[in-house]
Amino acid sequence: MIDYMQVGILNLVVNLFEDLLFNDLFFQARPLKTMQKLIENLKSENIFILGAAVTNNNEIEQKYRWLEKYYPNIRKEHIFFKILLH
Repeated sequence: MIDYMQVGILNLVVNLFEDLLFNDLFFQARPLKTMQKLIENLKSENIFILGAAVTNNNEIEQKYRWLEKYYPNIRKEHIFFKILLH
């Protein structure tokens, strides 16, 4: 017997994962205003970002674009991502 609730949940997870892999899921996220104000007041040479990525498609590129848009004073050479999947 097919459990339609489980099928629905599975479809939701697949759709979210496809958004993560192929769409602008990360780029569409809004930043916290408190963090923006905090980081605006820091010297750019003292700001470093260490992040993680679970895909190797466009996730990291989205994150770089997002940081450029909302935190332009963070130097690109101070941003590091670790890909978690092999």
